[in-house]
Amino acid sequence: MSKSESPSGSTKTIVAAVIGVLLIGASIFFVAAINNKAGGSPGFFGTRASLFADINLVAEIILLLGLVVGYGFARQGNIPAHQYNQTGWVLFNIILVIFIMGGAFGRQVIPGIPARLMQAFTLVSAIHGVLGLITILCGIYILLRMNKLLPAALRISWWKNLMRITLGLYWLVGLFGFGTYYVWYVAPREEVAVSTPEPGVVAEGGKVTLPLANYEFVPKELTIPVGTTVVFQNFDPDAHTATFDNDEFPAFGFQQGSTNEITFDKVGDYQYYCEYHGSPGVSGMAGVIHVVEAGAVAALPTSVTIPTETPQPTPVPFEVQILSVNGAGIFRDASARNDSFQLSLSGMPTGINGTFFAWLTGGANTSPLPLGAFPADAGNNAQFIYLDGHGDNLVAKYSGFIVTVEAAGSTPANPSDQIVFGGRIADDVLGPARALLAVSGDAPNNTGYALGLLDQAEELTHHTSELNNAAQNGDRNSMNRHIEHMYAIISGKGSPDYIDFDGDQFVDDPGDGFGLLTYADRIEAQANAVLASANTSDNAKAQAQKLITVAGNIRTWSKRLLELGLGAHEAKTDDDRKAHTTEIPGVAGQLLTGIDANGNGTVEATTEEGGAFTLYFNAQDMAGVGALAEADLAALPTPAPPTATPEPGITPSPTATAGPTATPGPVTVTLRNFEFVPTELTVPAGAKIVFSILDSQHGPYLSFPNSIDIAGFDAGTLNPGQTTSITFSNPGTFTIRCGVHPNKMVMTLTVTAP
Repeated sequence: MSKSESPSGSTKTIVAAVIGVLLIGASIFFVAAINNKAGGSPGFFGTRASLFADINLVAEIILLLGLVVGYGFARQGNIPAHQYNQTGWVLFNIILVIFIMGGAFGRQVIPGIPARLMQAFTLVSAIHGVLGLITILCGIYILLRMNKLLPAALRISWWKNLMRITLGLYWLVGLFGFGTYYVWYVAPREEVAVSTPEPGVVAEGGKVTLPLANYEFVPKELTIPVGTTVVFQNFDPDAHTATFDNDEFPAFGFQQGSTNEITFDKVGDYQYYCEYHGSPGVSGMAGVIHVVEAGAVAALPTSVTIPTETPQPTPVPFEVQILSVNGAGIFRDASARNDSFQLSLSGMPTGINGTFFAWLTGGANTSPLPLGAFPADAGNNAQFIYLDGHGDNLVAKYSGFIVTVEAAGSTPANPSDQIVFGGRIADDVLGPARALLAVSGDAPNNTGYALGLLDQAEELTHHTSELNNAAQNGDRNSMNRHIEHMYAIISGKGSPDYIDFDGDQFVDDPGDGFGLLTYADRIEAQANAVLASANTSDNAKAQAQKLITVAGNIRTWSKRLLELGLGAHEAKTDDDRKAHTTEIPGVAGQLLTGIDANGNGTVEATTEEGGAFTLYFNAQDMAGVGALAEADLAALPTPAPPTATPEPGITPSPTATAGPTATPGPVTVTLRNFEFVPTELTVPAGAKIVFSILDSQHGPYLSFPNSIDIAGFDAGTLNPGQTTSITFSNPGTFTIRCGVHPNKMVMTLTVTAP
């Protein structure tokens, strides 16, 4: 075909039809997707990107290829095809900018200029945006010039060279577009790990540490002289951010133990918040730093009080006689998940030559764990509580117990042959019990399903509270952000409800990505496996049925939260939004702790009552072990080996503990969250106590009495990761304090006679 300034009819029809269908289809799709929030769905490349972002990436690739095809038409001399092809792709580019790129650039990039300009997230995007604006203006000019829509005065003679330059610019913009996609959705998010001083203590050079603990910035309000460096340190197991209301500093996020520091060089008030658990305006997990002239503040605080966690509910007392007339053993929580084993026995034999000694047992390749000696009372009953000094999840490794008779005062490494009672979890129960309480196999970090559900339910309460606070304060943007968090925690990645509610083109998920509803489904499947077995006890089946009932409650309350959240998002007025969100925190609280619907003073595993904690306790009850006499114990089949991965990734929350924990051999006491864990411990004489520093600087020392065999014990100040140990040779009761926090950190140690 010869060169011509007027297109032929066939070329005009074909190219115009193709481009027209493409433009109309793209416009209809984008409008429909926006109206139905489909753009908030997860993308198809498996990154952090939303569906919109992935579609935009593919569209950019198609755009570049289409422009190259148009260039090919020009090289072949097919000017009409070139004209209509390039016109169509320029219009297509305009549609992309209007429906996707422009909104994301305005929300995500412009607010960070100039404060965040040197961050990769902002810098790459800004270059992409500036070059893109220049390129699209050139494209529009060429479009008008090719179609003879420009006045003669605006026509330039070198416009064909401009076409070549513009094509090169399109490719350059495309490269920065790919770079933007990588930085936003693929590249690992940066975390800064810096060694920090004791919280609240001014270090050399004017530094002060500001802890993030138990979902609070501590203190919430801080006054510092200009030039002070504030070190933010996250002590919580969940991720947090520090985002400044007015973008005075770049926002940063960090996991447990991570730190980030900012030097405040200008006088003023700086409000900030956690994007996951707070909102602008010092709402929820938020704070304000007042920076004043040097000398205007007397002194920085020398200490801060870390807020304590709300203790978890107490489980309903377990009726041990359900399992055996001789009693039973059950796994419970002390300072960590399933780190305690509690025995309640009756009918203990009399006239024994020695003392009763408890052991945890596992499979053929698992050595028995010595728990300690204990007496029977005058009624031949016995109560014994063991607390694992390392905070291990005992369910992951052990499946039963035995009580033996050992020489009085001994600390045996292996049990004797004189077995009084014992018991094992049936194999058909052990697998589901471990899947619920220890290692699941497919949940994040292989966490047990009941553990994961409980953790996510606790996380949910923080976001629902802030969701309602934002709505009540008229902060629609923050409300939508927390609705997005709530939906993500409940639904999990891959669900149709994994939606971008705040319009930033990706789903921000503070949860583990598995979803409360998925956990509920997995828990019900494990419970059904127990019910389907012919080799399970009546107790196991009863507890399995309770698990199914409570899993149903979790679904019911989760769906109610989704309904309320969507209603708030779609509401047109502040009053309508408030009406929807007011109920949300209460429903989330019910999902976590349950509700005493019948008013009998107990939250039971029944419809409309039991919550995540109830379910967790029922899972422990399902793993209860009945006490059998030696002859009956010998008749049981050989127990199954422990789960291949014995210790799931669980970060439990410490709680105050008490009770006898006679543990021979080395015992570890951890110093974390500004307390000794455990706060009360009983060990036999000769036991070695290892103090492990986890979170900050501490200094364990003997406060009372000044015993001769450990006179002068004072470990000095130790840093996180360090340990120190002492051995108590003589019996007695000892008080141990932290030299750095002597009034706050105290533990009682009881040493029994050998």
